[in-house]
Amino acid sequence: MSPSLAIAFEGDRKNFEPGETVRGRALWLLETAPEALEVRLFWHTQGKGDTDLGIVAVARFEQPGELGERPFELALPMRPWSCSGRLVSILWSLEIVALPREDVQRFPIVVGPAGRETDLRAVGTPADDARA
Repeated sequence: MSPSLAIAFEGDRKNFEPGETVRGRALWLLETAPEALEVRLFWHTQGKGDTDLGIVAVARFEQPGELGERPFELALPMRPWSCSGRLVSILWSLEIVALPREDVQRFPIVVGPAGRETDLRAVGTPADDARA
């Protein structure tokens, strides 16, 4: 048996507006029962410079057993939004973690107006405008 951790999103939705609630089910099949399982909602930066990370919400399930599923609801904040820039991007994810071993599986989502990522690369800079 190979261990498995998964998240089933309600309605298969992975694009959300700020302030919405992410709903789904945590699913697991493990060789040994973990002490706890956590579903973590977080954002992180990717690109040049240091990586920033913010854990926004956690659903924790104590003594979940080797096999199971549990529903969760996690509220999204109003910011930051998902965005891609020339130097840095902000990415959102949910992850399911079996503790204490820290087995983890990550699932990306998008958070922004109309459920879309903001593309900062498409926005002109003052230097771009001066050259036009």
